[in-house]
Amino acid sequence: MTDQSRLFHLFELTRNQPQYGFALSGVPKSQLPDIAQHHYVVSLVGWQLAKQVIDAGAHIDLARVLELCLIHNLGTLFGGDIAMPYAKANPAANTKAKEFEAENQRYFSSLFPDPKYYFGLFTDASTPTTDEARLTKIATYIEVSNCKAFITGTMTPGDIQMMLPRLRSYVSDFKDPIAKKVLGDFIETWAKESISQLDDEVFESAKSN
Repeated sequence: MTDQSRLFHLFELTRNQPQYGFALSGVPKSQLPDIAQHHYVVSLVGWQLAKQVIDAGAHIDLARVLELCLIHNLGTLFGGDIAMPYAKANPAANTKAKEFEAENQRYFSSLFPDPKYYFGLFTDASTPTTDEARLTKIATYIEVSNCKAFITGTMTPGDIQMMLPRLRSYVSDFKDPIAKKVLGDFIETWAKESISQLDDEVFESAKSN
């Protein structure tokens, strides 16, 4: 089997690999999302956030954002997924999990036509050095939070308090001032709305019209 054929088969396996880190957040086994679902929704969120800042005048490479969104979590196909609460409780375990995922990313990169380029994507996705990677991280944390709320029906103040420092940190590191302002405003609005929106149906506001 050629590397490209092997790579495409591995892409399909993302349908089977659950994000088992969610188990420590109380998500039942039967409801654990998989990597393919996560990548798809992160890509949708990243796409829209990138469009929003670009339309406002920011200099962001939309194609790179989408590439980062699509590959950012591929390494966890072979292991390394870890729940954020556990990562905070056991930093040493989090460090080892990241090292494990990095090794998996090196293997994945070797299957792409240009291993150096794709390993660079993986590296930037893991430890952001570009605004595109920072935006991808924001999209990832938004998706993870919304996914847990979608499955469990619960978004607690504690959930928001755990995510906000990370989100604010990524925003503060943005080089593009327009993207920094637009995304800074967005995450504060998202944080305020995330808990209250669970009390409403998606189309609740249309019932009275």
